[in-house]
Order: sequence, then structure tokens, then C-alpha cells
Amino acid sequence: MKIDDVLAAVRRRASLALPPSTDVLRLVDDEPDGCPGLVVDRYGSVLRLEVRGSSLPADLTEIGAALVEETGTRAAVALLRTAGGESALFRLVGEPPPLHVVHEGGLRFAVRTGDVEAAGTGVFVDQREGRRLVRAASRGTPVLNLFANA
Repeated sequence: MKIDDVLAAVRRRASLALPPSTDVLRLVDDEPDGCPGLVVDRYGSVLRLEVRGSSLPADLTEIGAALVEETGTRAAVALLRTAGGESALFRLVGEPPPLHVVHEGGLRFAVRTGDVEAAGTGVFVDQREGRRLVRAASRGTPVLNLFANA
């Protein structure tokens, strides 16, 4: 994986028209973006890279720094997921807060982007449409979600 390929994927997504009230976005999506084994999500001012494989690429810190510069964020962390199911979180750039609030279309979510003990953030970026549909269908109706962790 090359830094240029990662930045090209991020620049392609920069053209997406998101509402100003949304600061949660998938910037790189694995093989479809030409970056096999890498997913990059933006949670407000923090980037979270997920790397699948047996070891971190040697230039991952450089990739994190280039992404922070490109996106204007303040921190980047990388979650390594091995084929054996083990996970480890590494701080690449900056010091992300263990818990902070992000926004998506008027909703607020507390996420754990920098918590080494938490493997997930609590918000799945690729479920935006599902949250929008539930919000529209349940307008004015009390809803209890027993399957979410955020």
C-alpha cells in the first residue's frame, strides 16, 4: 500500500456532498479504493485506520501523518486486526481523546477512537443510511434500540 494510493482515495471522497452537520465519514474502503487491507474512517478531528493482516506496514506512521495533513484532523490511530482475531490499537499521530462527540445529520454520538481497550468506536460509519431510515420511520414514536452500543 502506497501513501499516494491512500491520499487519492481520500481526495475522491472529498467530493462527496455531506451535510455540514456531519463529521463522520469513511475515507478509504479497502479494495474498492485500491488499498487492500486498509479502512480509514474520520470521526470528527480523529482518523481511525483499520489494518487487516499479520503486521503493520512499515510506513503506517507516515500514512497517518499524511492523512492528518490532508484532512486537517488532529490525530490518527491504527487498529491492527490479525487473521487470528486479535486486535491492537496504535497511536500514529497526535493524542486522540479516549471519548469524544461526533455528529451525523443532527445526531450526536460518543465515540472511543483513542481507547486502546476498546476495539470498536461505537459508531459504524457504513450504517448511515440505516440510521436515517429508522429516524424517519420512527419520527414522533418512542424507540428502544437493544442492539446498538452507541
